[in-house]
Amino acid sequence: MPHQPTIKADCDLVTDTSRGTTLESNGASVSTIEHVLAALVGMGVDNCLIEINGPEMPIMDGSSAPFVEIIEKAGIAEQDAAKIWYSIDENIFYYDEKKRVEMVAMPAAEYEVTTLIDFNSPVLARNMPV
Repeated sequence: MPHQPTIKADCDLVTDTSRGTTLESNGASVSTIEHVLAALVGMGVDNCLIEINGPEMPIMDGSSAPFVEIIEKAGIAEQDAAKIWYSIDENIFYYDEKKRVEMVAMPAAEYEVTTLIDFNSPVLARNMPV
């Protein structure tokens, strides 16, 4: 895009979560960012610039693994910059009745995410038979 707009990975910039996560800012948007962001978090990267040439991150195999491999290959450099830490002191609840989305953030000593997804669909069942 002209002028190479920058979009911060900020939850306030999320504009869609129907089948992936889309961020929008400065007249630009980028979709399907959840896999690369998960890889960055898992690798302990909290400050980077990703340059792309299209409106969507590549989905590759549908996981974070290819992004982890790329990050490992590129390497991680420690920066001399102040880091802002956020902590949760009590449970935080969120429910969107229209989208039927429920989230709970709870205090924890270590970073942990538990996700349950139910698309209410016979094709995308919550508990697929093995």
